[in-house]
Amino acid sequence: MPVSIEELKVHLRALGHEPIERPDAPQSVVLGFNSSVYRDAEGDSRVFLVCSVSEEGDYLEISAPRAYSAQGCKFKGAVFAAMLEMSFRTQFLQFEYDPADGEVRLSADLPVEDGTVTPKQIDRMIGALAFALETFDPVIRHAMATGRVDFSLASGTTPDEPPRLPAEIQELLTRAGGLENLRRLVEEKT
Repeated sequence: MPVSIEELKVHLRALGHEPIERPDAPQSVVLGFNSSVYRDAEGDSRVFLVCSVSEEGDYLEISAPRAYSAQGCKFKGAVFAAMLEMSFRTQFLQFEYDPADGEVRLSADLPVEDGTVTPKQIDRMIGALAFALETFDPVIRHAMATGRVDFSLASGTTPDEPPRLPAEIQELLTRAGGLENLRRLVEEKT
């Protein structure tokens, strides 16, 4: 059963997100959240994710467009090696590169086909993107600046070990209903 943009918005709201409609792209919405590690090219900590439904509802994609820019980067090989390693480590996320303008976007997609999409699946996609940006941003930035890939810079990991959230944190995220809800709860208490 295909997913509609309206159904996606209902799921996002159930997860505590307030999707921002895009008049220029009616089959997609935008989510925003603050990052503690990741910064965009202007130094802003706000991350925007685009959630899109395509192929008549048979395909769902959530992406962080313009996550990085490799335009003018003299160490693209190292950056691409880091991105490939991150894709292997997460086994869920992928990077897309546009050689025309250097845009690097991080995305997660889900072919719906004749299945259904649950809020838990959407939450996992959003959480995986947020986690990757928070965890691996130092690795990507280091590769861009030095031409060396060093996964020991990833928060909470070693070069040979993929990142894992501690069980207590994963449980808190689940109980709160996602990263954005957990963030709201913490902000209310402080």
